[in-house]
Amino acid sequence: MQKLIKKSDIILIICLGLILVLFLLFRSYKSKTQKNELIAEISVKNQIVYTINLSQVEKPYIIQLDSNPTSIVEIEKGRIRYKSSNCPDKICVRTSWLNGNLQSAACLPAKSSIVIKTQEKDKDQADVITY
Repeated sequence: MQKLIKKSDIILIICLGLILVLFLLFRSYKSKTQKNELIAEISVKNQIVYTINLSQVEKPYIIQLDSNPTSIVEIEKGRIRYKSSNCPDKICVRTSWLNGNLQSAACLPAKSSIVIKTQEKDKDQADVITY
């Protein structure tokens, strides 16, 4: 009768498991050692009207942008989003929370945008993100 699992199969499974564990430990260590602060820049008509350090936000709050149509931005510790907008398509609201380097959202009818950057340039981060 033939065995279902051979000795070489067990060795292969153990090697793959070790590689997975090492990868997860590396990712965990890398995220703990990166202390970059997230900075959100809110622009209206190509003018930066707010610069917010998301890492230092203590209480959630909202900002009503002086734009036409009106947009409301919600800020919490480590993240930001368009909470509501009077624009017809509401793509900016459906973008949801932004919480990472180089993420952005824009409300074209209101001519407003939110861009998140880090204080220190990440050498391991991509220069461009495509969705």
